[in-house]
Amino acid sequence: MPRLSLQIIVESADFRPENVVDLAREQNVEMDLFIVNPKDRTIEGFMSEGGSVVRVNGSGDFLKDLQDTLDNSPGEYFAIVRSNRICSMETITRMIEEAEHGYDIVVASRYSDKKRRFDLKTAIIKLLVREMNGISDPLSPFFIARKSMLYGIDLSTSPETILPELVIKNRSARISEIQYGGERSARIFAGGFFAYVFSLLRLSRYRAVKFGLVGITGIGINEGAEYIFHGLSGLIIPLALLLSIEISILWNFTFNNVWTFSDRRHGSVIMRLLRYNSVTALGAAVNYVVGLSLVPFMFYLYANLIGIFLGFLVNYLGSDYLVWKIEKN
Repeated sequence: MPRLSLQIIVESADFRPENVVDLAREQNVEMDLFIVNPKDRTIEGFMSEGGSVVRVNGSGDFLKDLQDTLDNSPGEYFAIVRSNRICSMETITRMIEEAEHGYDIVVASRYSDKKRRFDLKTAIIKLLVREMNGISDPLSPFFIARKSMLYGIDLSTSPETILPELVIKNRSARISEIQYGGERSARIFAGGFFAYVFSLLRLSRYRAVKFGLVGITGIGINEGAEYIFHGLSGLIIPLALLLSIEISILWNFTFNNVWTFSDRRHGSVIMRLLRYNSVTALGAAVNYVVGLSLVPFMFYLYANLIGIFLGFLVNYLGSDYLVWKIEKN
């Protein structure tokens, strides 16, 4: 009996199947290898005792071919390789061993703790989708996962968001990372970049967009309150600005709590409100100091608007990381 059944779906023009077939024989693992649009078509129909290699009759669309392959193949686990520098057989062996130890998702990370490279796409995903912060390489081109993890997963958006979506939709999954020397992410081109960001916004339930929309309404509340306190009631600008900021804080908290972060409302609303006021103290201070400092140089409402924008950036990060924290499983 094989130790486990695994489908490997490869998107690489230079991939050769012989090593994987030998590995299947050595490790006693039942493997089916599906290669999407290979450069060398002579590998089609390649068969061996250790497993079978089948070229997907590809349409040129990796996501469509991936979906067709997964729908029409058996097996407990699947692996996706989207890399021109294929992981070594040693790496694949280690990943199989981790799967046998009960892990649901095994990620091959391109980064080590000592030599963490900056990558714009990785930075964006960790900013927009905080659930991925526990994984060093959320855009890894090589990972193994249980096929049962695919339930409810949308495979029609971006290849790079398959792993993030697996992690987000399976919050209780056991995840392991091993290091390998893969290449960095590909360059970002405009069309693919926007599709990638849109996919991340969808995965994050559009929190950044919602937070921004709430912030826009808060701007109106802030500006309107300051006009009432100063323009109509005649309060001095420092006091009017302070009152208008606090009113907009309460407004923003209410709508972020019931809409933006509705899935993270852990604990009492009073404690969240206290944490929110503590977090936004820094944002409010930025808003207040900048708005007050710029009054001698421009119309007071314009000065306040600049302060609001800078305070907004501080408030979003604080809200995401401290007020509506992700509850650990």
